Amino acid sequence: MDNRDCILISWTARDIEGFIFPEIHDLKERFNIIVFVLNISMQDGLKDKLDEMLSEQIIADYYISPNKMHGFSFHLYMKKTTSILRKYNIKLWLFSNDILIAEKYISDNAIKPNTKKVCLTNQLTHLFSRNPAIAKNLISEIDNNKFDVKQAIDLSRNNFRGEALDGFIRNKFRTFSNPLKDIRGFIKYILLKRALIINYFIILINKKIEIVLNFYLYPLIMLGRFHPPLHLRKIPSNESLSQLSNGKALAYIFFDTYEVEAHKKLFKNNNVFLGGVRRVENTQKKEGKVLGLLTTGLGLESNLLPKKILDNYVDNFIKVCNRHKTKIIDLRPHPSMTLKNNHGFQIADNMKNKGFKCRVTSLENSLIEQAEGYSCVAGPASSALRDILLFNNEIEIIGFESISLQYFKDPIFVFGSSEGIDWINNNGDLVKSRSFNSNHRYLVSEIIINVYNNY
Repeated sequence: MDNRDCILISWTARDIEGFIFPEIHDLKERFNIIVFVLNISMQDGLKDKLDEMLSEQIIADYYISPNKMHGFSFHLYMKKTTSILRKYNIKLWLFSNDILIAEKYISDNAIKPNTKKVCLTNQLTHLFSRNPAIAKNLISEIDNNKFDVKQAIDLSRNNFRGEALDGFIRNKFRTFSNPLKDIRGFIKYILLKRALIINYFIILINKKIEIVLNFYLYPLIMLGRFHPPLHLRKIPSNESLSQLSNGKALAYIFFDTYEVEAHKKLFKNNNVFLGGVRRVENTQKKEGKVLGLLTTGLGLESNLLPKKILDNYVDNFIKVCNRHKTKIIDLRPHPSMTLKNNHGFQIADNMKNKGFKCRVTSLENSLIEQAEGYSCVAGPASSALRDILLFNNEIEIIGFESISLQYFKDPIFVFGSSEGIDWINNNGDLVKSRSFNSNHRYLVSEIIINVYNNY
């Protein structure tokens, strides 16, 4: 008879293999494990690996959400699946956030009021990436009571709307320096851009309809309640500012000291921990070989990079290669990119023209596994840089500030303390970081078991 308590782990397909599978192996002796995979950028082979874990009784069962995570069929799937999950008598729910639609179904329909909840996030946090000034205030503020959550949320919303409007104007109308010079010019401008304007309003109307259906009508039918999106909620909450959780979970686990400090004050929750992972020995290390990481955060309308960003990529990659005295660099696409048509090939062609051996790799292996074959990993700001740092003792990690400024106001601070990640700054100089020390960290699995047993 299996006397282990049941744990549900819900995680995105994008990085579950590299980040969560090791934790599953650490937790299997203590828990009967159910895995719910959110089908985001799912790679070939993941289902086979889950089947293998199931056959070896490492996990008790698994579920994979539909690829299309909206619409009536998705809501119907979530209703049926969470009803099945409820029968497992889940004692602990481990999640990366609990604010999105899939997680709301789990919270409302799969777990019980006494189920313990732990949030583990390896992603760059919304608080640091979109609200760096607020995060810095939380870190520096000694008295928690001085922090005004409502004021901070209002500021965050205004900044987001301003950035969105500015981005739209910049990308769509930058060729017109003064379209409203006179009435005739304005009419000519409207007629010239009428297809774009009509398309914009069609997209806007469709988005409004999708919000009504996916956040109001379908949840009402399935669960008997609404789940309005964060930006439409009248009552300010920690969810709005963190885009992660409301702060009421039993515990939260982050991987940067600044993130721990800021979220502990934001959530007013003392059970916010600094996590560690089992670091790998880089037995496959290849001297003089660089892995470049690509990003989708640039908001491109095509698969081709503008010349300025392309030149930035090439210049930075050349600096990294020269630092490691190599002419060999591989480029790993972002999981959401198409593998046959992405801007990695554009960068590779330019690197080849400058005398480098450069290719775009597949996504066959997890990022953590692939990185073991390189002496350095470099690219714009992304959680992938930190994931590699957490798992590997020997690889040098270098971020590109100039490219990251295209989508982050303060890309270095997005990583919190940025320990262990060096940067090629906006001036093209290499800035060394404080060294990364993992010795004082408890393993994620140790934190989860301790919290579950003692709280």
